[in-house]
Formats: sequence, structure tokens, C-alpha cells
Amino acid sequence: RLSRLGRFLALNRENWENLLISGHTDERGTVPYNQKLSEDRARAVLDAMADANVPRSKMKSRGFSEHYPIDPGHN
Repeated sequence: RLSRLGRFLALNRENWENLLISGHTDERGTVPYNQKLSEDRARAVLDAMADANVPRSKMKSRGFSEHYPIDPGHN
């Protein structure tokens, strides 16, 4: 999925300005551990997009730890 999305974004780079890639965790683990994990997850997606020729200059990644969970469960 990331590869397909990366190819699409790379081919259509004039149609979008910036991409914010966010990483999240659930509440299990310490806040510092979860913060690093969420940052690592977001950075891994950014790296995959860059490998698909999406310009790094148009992307940013950010980890939100457990502070903004995507799913309120333990996922």
C-alpha cells in the first residue's frame, strides 16, 4: 500500500503541497517509550514514501504517542 501511495504521490507531486505523516500508539508503555515508538513509525512511513521518489522536502513526520490515539482500544 505504501509503495502504491508513494508512486501516486510522486507522479502527482504538482497536485499537493505538503504531507504530514503521523505516528500513534495506545496507552500501554511509558510516555517516553510510546513517543519514540510513534516517531519511529511515522519516520518509517516517510522513508518508504521517499523510497518511492516522493520528495522529502514536501513531507514531515510527527509522533503523537498515546496523546492522540487513532483507536481508543489497546491497538
